[in-house]
Amino acid sequence: MNKTTSGNLSSEWFEKGNHDIKNAVILLDNDGYTDTICFLCQQAAEKYLKGYLAFMKKESPKMHSLPALLQLCISSDNDFSKLIDEIRSLDKYYIDTRYPLGSPILYSKNETKEAIKAAETVVDFISGKTKL
Repeated sequence: MNKTTSGNLSSEWFEKGNHDIKNAVILLDNDGYTDTICFLCQQAAEKYLKGYLAFMKKESPKMHSLPALLQLCISSDNDFSKLIDEIRSLDKYYIDTRYPLGSPILYSKNETKEAIKAAETVVDFISGKTKL
């Protein structure tokens, strides 16, 4: 793997996050599994937070905790505290959607739409901060 500059790495994170959001919307529009849609929303937020850290030339830890990643972003820019509610709502979709916990979790269409909205809020906020 070639080393990339922080600008290129952040763009790659953002592109991957965009794929997750787009696929979440496609699945929602086509009656896809709601657990997968919510997981993709969590992933989009995670990738955008990591992309912001790369943009700021900060190390992106190998973790999946959205609140911990958000705290790292807040340490660079306190405006990120505006995303606390969205990050809290999306964080629960990492473990519960990926591993068998007895039976599949089926989230309501409304909750799934809220997850997409929360992820889009994170994406829009970070896009505005990086102007890429």
